[in-house]
Amino acid sequence: MFLQRRTSTGLDIGEYNVKFSIIEADGGRIRNLWHEEVMPERQSQNDALDDATLRERLETLGASVRMKFPNVKKPVSTPIQGESVVCQYLELPQVSPKELDLAVNSMARRHVPFPMESVSISYMSVPQLSRGAKRSAVFFVAVEKSAVQRMQTLVSSMGFELKRPEITPLALVREFSRNHDTPKDQFTALLHIGFRQTYFIVLRQHNPYYVRNFTPAGRDFTYAFQMGNQSSWEAAEHVKRNYNCLDRDVSVEPFLMRWLEEVKRSMEFFRTQVLSADDGVSQVFMSGGGGRVAGAGRAALQRDRHAGRAGLLGPLPAHGYRLAARGRLPLQARGGRLPGRLTFGILIGRLARLAARQPAGGGAGGRAG
Repeated sequence: MFLQRRTSTGLDIGEYNVKFSIIEADGGRIRNLWHEEVMPERQSQNDALDDATLRERLETLGASVRMKFPNVKKPVSTPIQGESVVCQYLELPQVSPKELDLAVNSMARRHVPFPMESVSISYMSVPQLSRGAKRSAVFFVAVEKSAVQRMQTLVSSMGFELKRPEITPLALVREFSRNHDTPKDQFTALLHIGFRQTYFIVLRQHNPYYVRNFTPAGRDFTYAFQMGNQSSWEAAEHVKRNYNCLDRDVSVEPFLMRWLEEVKRSMEFFRTQVLSADDGVSQVFMSGGGGRVAGAGRAALQRDRHAGRAGLLGPLPAHGYRLAARGRLPLQARGGRLPGRLTFGILIGRLARLAARQPAGGGAGGRAG
């Protein structure tokens, strides 16, 4: 028992599947990975479980996790995603830290479409983008309290405790920043294709500045193949995973063009809404289940001149996750595709805070496997 290592647990409860990961706190080694479909019997894009059935299914999945990993800790970090989250970059007159709290909450009213009493607001200070006088620059996040409460219920159904909620864009930014060194003076975009939504996230110097989520996403492309081939959902998923976007299949082409138009629109919105973004992004990286579709990046490069200027549009690597805490420590998988990019993102933040509290030189590095 004296040789046991401290660990942190990440849990991502999505509409398509549940992902679970355990990472060692001292060195950032990935100890365990696990994922399971929530609704394997799905037959259409609109199929969904009611909350009662979902909780029952999560209870079963939670029992399987604890049986497979009997020493797993109950407190978990998990992402909150969807329409209940609002993110925005703001620049305010330079104020003291105490005054900044009031200023951010006041400015947030202009951007949050929900009653202010129904949301929780937090923010992080980021380098300002505008030139000239010094200002207080922040990236704020507003999350509906009901979304957090619902996630607490779902996590409890699996037999765990929600220790720290996170939002999807920030978790993705954190994971990406530990894995990639990007030019400090240029903007980089992450294009994360989830099951229900696609996220367009722009960062610079590892700081987020812009987030937009839209459809089409993974389920829409599966639906296109299902209708075009008159097949089952499972067969359409198989076709999607093996499809090359450069083939221009007539069944999926309208959905792909809609998706490319939303990518283009996101880039335009970023250029017009964010200060000092006249040149747009220098690189674009893809991730998520839909990001593995062959030729998706090249199709965007060929069909959209704005994406073409991005220079690089391709899938994120499936390994090489690294933790920056008192230097850069390796965080690698044993090979194969990683199922939990979001869970790694939320855990990296947790582990970085743990490492920051250790005395200099504490913590061991090393590679898994």
